[in-house]
Amino acid sequence: MWKNLVAMLIVTALSAGVCAFALIRMDQVTDEMEEMRMMVMDLAEAGDIEGAKAELGQMAGAWSRHEQVMEMLAPHEQLHEITVLIIEGDANLTAGDRDDFNRSMALLGEAVNHLREEEQLKLANIL
Repeated sequence: MWKNLVAMLIVTALSAGVCAFALIRMDQVTDEMEEMRMMVMDLAEAGDIEGAKAELGQMAGAWSRHEQVMEMLAPHEQLHEITVLIIEGDANLTAGDRDDFNRSMALLGEAVNHLREEEQLKLANIL
């Protein structure tokens, strides 16, 4: 009886640890992506297109580094949407299409915020 109770407590503790890691990691990644997105927008708005391209390249690299862990935490479609919007934003910035660039960056912000909201610890996500 005691062995079963100890085993159950160990499994519960491990599960809680994995959940805590997932929540913390998701917040860190989405905060980093949002901060980089805002930097890209600020640079582009200031007219520093080369700086915005460089920051967008760093953002793509950071997202690529985080993507493997994120695949374990979130649906593939949401992650793929963010990847596509980063690529689209870069293409629009390179082409000099500011309207489409701004649209891509706005949609990227929405996708990152949606990912954060979908993975937060709240009753609606548990049920």
